[in-house]
Amino acid sequence: MCASAELILVHLMKPATEMYFLANLRLSAGYLLLALVTLLLNHAKSAAQCQAGEAELTFVFTTDNWGYEVYWELYEEGTGCGVNPIASGGNPDQVGCNGGGMQVASNGNGYPNNATIETDPICVTIGVPLIFHYIDDWGDGGFNVVVYENGNFITAFFGSGEGNQWNYTPGAQATVPNNLPCDATLLEVDGEVVFFTNTDASVFPGEPAPPGGGCQTPGLWCEGNLTNTVWGAFVAPETGVVEVSTCHSGTNFDTQLALWQVADCSDYGTFDLIAANDDIPGGCGPGNGFASRLIASCLEPGALYYVQIDGYNGATGTSGLSVTVIDIEIALSANVNSMPCAIGKGEPGEGSITISIPGYSTNLDVLWSGPDGFEASTTTISNLDAGTYTVTVSTPCDGDLTATYEITMPQPLIPTLSITHPTCPSSLDGSAVLNIFGGTEPFVFEWESENGYNSTVASPNDLAEGQYTVVITDANACSETLHFTLASSGFIAVELGPDLQICNDETAFIFAPPGYLYQWQDGSINQFFIVDGETLGEGTHVFEVFVSNLEGCTGNDQVSVLVETCTSVPTIESDALRIFPNPARDYCEVNLPSPGSLAVYDLRGTLVWRNEQASARHLIDLSAWPAGCYLFMCSDAHYTYTKRVMKH
Repeated sequence: MCASAELILVHLMKPATEMYFLANLRLSAGYLLLALVTLLLNHAKSAAQCQAGEAELTFVFTTDNWGYEVYWELYEEGTGCGVNPIASGGNPDQVGCNGGGMQVASNGNGYPNNATIETDPICVTIGVPLIFHYIDDWGDGGFNVVVYENGNFITAFFGSGEGNQWNYTPGAQATVPNNLPCDATLLEVDGEVVFFTNTDASVFPGEPAPPGGGCQTPGLWCEGNLTNTVWGAFVAPETGVVEVSTCHSGTNFDTQLALWQVADCSDYGTFDLIAANDDIPGGCGPGNGFASRLIASCLEPGALYYVQIDGYNGATGTSGLSVTVIDIEIALSANVNSMPCAIGKGEPGEGSITISIPGYSTNLDVLWSGPDGFEASTTTISNLDAGTYTVTVSTPCDGDLTATYEITMPQPLIPTLSITHPTCPSSLDGSAVLNIFGGTEPFVFEWESENGYNSTVASPNDLAEGQYTVVITDANACSETLHFTLASSGFIAVELGPDLQICNDETAFIFAPPGYLYQWQDGSINQFFIVDGETLGEGTHVFEVFVSNLEGCTGNDQVSVLVETCTSVPTIESDALRIFPNPARDYCEVNLPSPGSLAVYDLRGTLVWRNEQASARHLIDLSAWPAGCYLFMCSDAHYTYTKRVMKH
């Protein structure tokens, strides 16, 4: 029996590691137990005696806290779950192929919780494609599945989500080299690059992984999951710091590396993380731009260390791996994240600092001090206020390392708003002007309204009535929101002028402002209203106009006209009022019979020009007047004179 166990141990090792282990490794009780168990397992499997042309499969399941939630089937490709299963297990009645949602743990349904279950050997035809169908009724996964063919490890699956399907062809799968730590290839320090492939490699139940969440951070991986791992190993040199790297020509996938010190390669509980890395700032030159390189110091000379190679988020391919002694100063480095936005009084800070030391994992002896008595003992500190933070890290080989880091906070983003309401209910001439204090430029503006308005300009000037919201976001993604309402007065200022007094034989004009729609008290719709004293008769008469525009504004005004019996000054059109040139262009000279008032109206009756105390000779500038016919009206104590003038 002992001789057989020894043969098994030799069989499990790669030739490169065999010499080291036989010469240096003191065989642990756990490793011997694994060898004996493997021997017995192989012996038991050989008793199944599948027929020629068949392979013998064995599945080993490791359940979680809810073993009764799962059902599985093994069937030939093209048949489907529930049609003609080769083998099945779990909870067929309450889960089944599609998940029933009614499973309970009572009455022995399904598998027990937190247990390891090995199936009886299953004979399958070599070369016939199969599907392993896994169903999890609650969609939270949790089962580990390890597959053996003819007693040899083939692959391992991790059940996830609501279920998975894995394709498998008996006799076509070969054992993946370096898939287990105990099958690691031994690398020579400062030796040649050794190439590994993790295609078809698996992850075994309980296999350790570095913590995730720290791309380019020593001691961390970008993501803390394992998908396709392979292993190498090396013997630590007597002196110096080593660099473990996949930065070589031929590396063609996104690698992540971890270095472990191991007491028993078959017992994951004895693995201690020494160093890890995922990616290098700026890439690493040869090979893939996302290859990795870790630094390891303080290694025990002559001890065996294991290198774990995995692909980021399931990446697979070929990677070159080397271990090299380097000369490097071991110093603190840090990722400092200052506060992107200002915080209010009493609010927690948003700064963070993550420290790392090339050559060490994140399991360090750390002491922080900071503002207001701040203290911490972790490599990552968060929810930090602005201020200065000092850290001291004690290392077993490199002494105490001290560094100081600053967390800053930008000025608060304070927007103010100046608005102009639209002129009329349906006008589009409202505006909003933003003034911004603090924050970090450039700013992004998002305007929106209940009326469907959207804009990204800084200060829009085409706004209608309605409720508006503007969100201002700065370069650090800090934002402030303002709400406001625009509402027009809807009022047009109408001025008909002072009340009038005319004789009963006179006629007068009442003019409303130009450019609107009109409605007078008698229903007429002209801009002006003709007041005839003889028709009205003596007394006071009130005239009112209502104006509006197409945008919905309205206005009105009234004027009183007192009609009296009097002797009026006659209005005559006479050559006594001389105007030349006529037609005129830019200027005309007006000669009055005597000094008095002079007024000019256009053909719509709109007053264009007036002088109540015009001299007998007057020069008038016509250059800004539109071309057309104008009525000049001059009044003295005896007569009112009129004359028409054409302006080119």
